[in-house]
Amino acid sequence: MLDSNYTTKDGEIVTKKDYYNKQGEVIKSETEKAITPTASGDSITTLAAPHWVANTIVGKEWQFGWPQLRVYGTGSSKSYTSSSKTTYRAIDRIGVNTTLYYNNAVEDTATQTKSNAAVASATAWQQSTNCCWQYKGQTTHTFQEAGYQSWYPVTTDYSS
Repeated sequence: MLDSNYTTKDGEIVTKKDYYNKQGEVIKSETEKAITPTASGDSITTLAAPHWVANTIVGKEWQFGWPQLRVYGTGSSKSYTSSSKTTYRAIDRIGVNTTLYYNNAVEDTATQTKSNAAVASATAWQQSTNCCWQYKGQTTHTFQEAGYQSWYPVTTDYSS
């Protein structure tokens, strides 16, 4: 696995990870954004701020009945108690809307939104037999918790 990270001007921590097989070929890549939200307005909260993580993974896998490696894009939103990411913390609303593109045309979309939950995830799948390159997975995330500024990041990743 090879990863790199940086912090945006908005305080988002962005991490890019590539996963390799034994032949040195990239089999999956992931783009992740994380932030610890600030309190909204004049809100006073007695709990420590949650830590939110948004990511998109584009990968490929063999599926029965499919003539080639099938490409997928999975978006996930996760809420934790802290940046150590060891314990989940439910928030008011968490969601994802994932779209898989091939050559900038929509192949598939998938959505999941939950209330009082810590994790939302949705996977969009390749629908046509195409070569396995030029795919893009893009996810719009929703994080809402009373007393904190809502966060709506977009994460994007590409097939390799």
